[in-house]
Amino acid sequence: MSYAGTGHSTDAGEVSGVGDPIDTSEPHIAAAIRGGQRAELVDRYGILPGSLEIELTETSAASDVDQARMTMVALRVLGISLSIDDFGTGHASLSHLRALPFDKLKIDREFVRQLDSSTDNRAICRSLLSLGKELKLAVVAEGVETGEELVALQSFGCHLFQGFFFHRPLDVDDFVRLMRNPTRSDPNAGHMLCGWSCGPLG
Repeated sequence: MSYAGTGHSTDAGEVSGVGDPIDTSEPHIAAAIRGGQRAELVDRYGILPGSLEIELTETSAASDVDQARMTMVALRVLGISLSIDDFGTGHASLSHLRALPFDKLKIDREFVRQLDSSTDNRAICRSLLSLGKELKLAVVAEGVETGEELVALQSFGCHLFQGFFFHRPLDVDDFVRLMRNPTRSDPNAGHMLCGWSCGPLG
């Protein structure tokens, strides 16, 4: 799960930082966020569910499609956006992608690496970007680590990226400092600002 403005993120399929982790396959997760968890989110972090994005892996989304759909619909009613992480590496089928109310598809690093030399990876990335466009899903390329990968993805029409090319992971305090002055004493600031100019990072 991630939320805007703080730099917090957790493993896909869990909500943490607001008490004990909550499995997204748990049917009462939406009620928990709507109730006590929501109050803590607001009081402790100053954020609302509309600022949240929950990432689900293909495997967790496909384990019980009917339950996952009910939970995801309830979360979207709260304003929470939902993304499918590491797409193409798990067990979900295209029917799951069609049936479940995702907002965003994230291309796994496995398909992003070596785009300058792998014709197979280039074909897969192009196909996933086209699929996302037709399904009206935002598409994020994960694990962008080189300028060559970024240029290739941009040439395919990708506008959302994340990866070490833009910045290494930061703890909350360092993230806040960087956001207040992103160009001071930071070797990655230029890359990061370039990435933002191509579209908001997921």
